[in-house]
Parts: sequence; structure tokens; C-alpha cells
Amino acid sequence: MIDEFLSALNLPVICFENTFVSKKTIFEQRQSPFTATDKKIFKEDIEKIRWLHTLKPERLNIPAFADDAVDYREVIILHIMLTARTRVKRIAEKTQQSLPSPAIILLTFGADLFLCVCDKRINQADKSKRVIENFRLSGAINASVAYAPDFLADCMFTAFSTRDMRALYDDFTARMIALTAAEKTGVYNRRDATAPTAELLSELENAEKQEMNLCRRLKASKREGERAELNSDIYKTRLYIKKLKEQF
Repeated sequence: MIDEFLSALNLPVICFENTFVSKKTIFEQRQSPFTATDKKIFKEDIEKIRWLHTLKPERLNIPAFADDAVDYREVIILHIMLTARTRVKRIAEKTQQSLPSPAIILLTFGADLFLCVCDKRINQADKSKRVIENFRLSGAINASVAYAPDFLADCMFTAFSTRDMRALYDDFTARMIALTAAEKTGVYNRRDATAPTAELLSELENAEKQEMNLCRRLKASKREGERAELNSDIYKTRLYIKKLKEQF
């Protein structure tokens, strides 16, 4: 599916890099120290990392955008080839944290494609570092996903904003929000890329995390009273999740 995505994106040849990046290069970035566990995950779950494209103002004739809070003087597109998909979110998060520039990360496992974007705010205590906000990771996209063709058709680079580099990145983020909404509704529509939808998706994600945490606590609990309370909380949380999903 990555070939279909890159073909749909159809970036100018001048942006092409196609450079392999060692895992050690990612580890040594100052943005976010890697723990021994992080390094183990990267070594076990990643086959290769490829720097696909660098989008720059002088290459695209699109103005840069930079101020005291953010820096959009370039956007990079990275491809991570996975050997396992169980820890894809952690790999995506650590990679985004390690890169100072805004990045679109493509992660592949077999025919599955995962897309990742986030906002990066300049750390005011250390301006060489970034604070990650609004982290977004798609579900697996492949040929069996009914809404994949509509998403790909909406990813043509010439349809993205050319106001400045931040607007360009935000345009792709909007498509990511619509893609995440499609995972709930089964239909891709960029009109779903609204602030209320983004908030609803965030609320749903938090509720699903809460359900998982409650289930873990229930599994570990031995006390009858506590188990009854946890079962009640799980039931209420599932009802809330159902209510949120009905709003899509």
C-alpha cells in the first residue's frame, strides 16, 4: 500500500531523498533519550528506516513558517519497515520525538501501511528540543480497506495548501483526522476533519484506554468487592464508548 500512497501523493522529484538511515542515528538525536527498552524494540521490530522526501520552501516555492512556538522550515517524510506490528505506536512516538522537524512517518508491515503525524512545539527551556502534541497514528491501511481509495484520491500533493509550510502540513493532518474518523464510520470524507471531530476522536481514544486499564485491573484483582466495582466501571465505560461512536 505504500507504493499506492506515494503514487497518489505524487511529490515533485526535487524532494526525493531515498536515503537509508541507521537506527543508531535515530537513537543519538538529542530530542528524546532512548531507554534500553526503546533500543531493544527498534532493533527487534524494525528492518530498515528510509528517508524518502524532504519538503523545503526553495524546492516547492512555498514560504516557510517559523516563530517562537513552531518551526516549519522543512517537512520530512520517513518510511519505517517493520518486522512486527505489535509495538508500532511506540516506534512511531519515539521516532517523532527524536526528529526536530515536522514529519510524516510511514510505517509498513507486509501490505499494511500506518501513517503518523503530530504537532511539534519548540521547548522554551531548550529551543533545540520539541514538545510533541496532537500525536496521530492511523490504523492499518491496505487493499481490503473500503475507504482506502477515497483517502488516496484525496492525498494528491497539488491539492494541498501552498500558503506556507505549516498550512501544507496542517492540510495533511486534516486528512489524517478524516482518515481516523473513517475507521469508525467506514466512509472517508474530509468534511469530517473538523475540530469537534478531532476532540471526539481524542475523547474516544481516552475512553478506550480507560476501558483497557479497568480490564487489566479486573484481571489482577482478587477481592470480590473490588471486582464488582470494576465490573460496574467497565460497563459504564463501554456504554460511554458506544455513545461516543454513535456521534460519528
